[in-house]
Amino acid sequence: MIAPYKRRVLDRRLRARVYRNLHDRGGERWSIMQRGKVVAHADEVYLYDACFVVNRSGAQRARREGRKNVHAFVEGEIMLDGFAADDRSDVTRARYDLTTGRFVATSGPRSGQAVTIASVARLDADGLHLYGCVAYPA
Repeated sequence: MIAPYKRRVLDRRLRARVYRNLHDRGGERWSIMQRGKVVAHADEVYLYDACFVVNRSGAQRARREGRKNVHAFVEGEIMLDGFAADDRSDVTRARYDLTTGRFVATSGPRSGQAVTIASVARLDADGLHLYGCVAYPA
């Protein structure tokens, strides 16, 4: 469920940046940003045409200070109707790795490799799940 934040409206026409909410104690909520502002929070988000964005200076600051900050996002088009995967075996799990400053696959034949884009990304309490075409840098 997507819940509005401060009466702001989620615009389906705009791409959104989604990141794990650092203030949620269980780490199971996701914040959704558009135009540089948080517009909503969600327990589960589906993004179409997802790409993985890391602010390099923010990652360096987090490593240097030993404190969390928001510097890694999954960016894409919000799918409010969810997603019906034809083949659930075609899912790649991924996570953000602070030591390398990249999103990396944690399952499948390319486990440990950096991930740059995915056809569909699901962000939920279990983490980040990628479906369809997943691209790895050369």
